[in-house]
Amino acid sequence: MTIRIDQDIITIQTDHSSYQMMVSRYGHLLHLYYGPKTDEKMDSRLIYLDRGFSGNPYDVRNPGDGHSDRTYSLDALPQEFPVQGSGDFRSPLLKIRDREGVFGCDLRFRDARIIEGKYGLPGLPAV
Repeated sequence: MTIRIDQDIITIQTDHSSYQMMVSRYGHLLHLYYGPKTDEKMDSRLIYLDRGFSGNPYDVRNPGDGHSDRTYSLDALPQEFPVQGSGDFRSPLLKIRDREGVFGCDLRFRDARIIEGKYGLPGLPAV
């Protein structure tokens, strides 16, 4: 198995398949591809359109001119780890409620690193 990090694109490959994801310009982890092995970057598969009915994250607005990037909506982008309360109205993978009963969290990708070898889990197999 091979793992590559090329700028903001993360690719995991086996002998016959590829899995690819991308860190968006706002830090959300987006799904790009899973299928037969390829060395192509699949970020061109993302379609950015103004989908007037879909909300946009707060930080895509431009405070200088008051306009927002209406093409960036978590409700329309293929997230790797969608959470409730993020503006994605599809089924979430994660639901979190705080002490006051408020749902939602804002997960952003921070970093990744590749470590040689494998680690062990006491009493369990690991790859």
